[in-house]
Amino acid sequence: MDIIELFKNWFHLKINLWHKEKQLFFKEKELWWCSVGVNLGEEIFGKGVKFTRPVLIFKKFTSNSFLGLPITKQEK
Repeated sequence: MDIIELFKNWFHLKINLWHKEKQLFFKEKELWWCSVGVNLGEEIFGKGVKFTRPVLIFKKFTSNSFLGLPITKQEK
């Protein structure tokens, strides 16, 4: 799949996620599977059809915003 198709798929998923009105409750130091999407530059893409990666909630700012650190699920 080329990069244009990846961006199209991410765009459609992002619209669907944005329209959900579900309130999520998260805390600092929790691990969540998040849809991180297709990125430009050096960032690693999310995996699978939902573009997910495990993310550590590093700092909570408001009830719906945080600073997250994408991590890997593979041990090294």
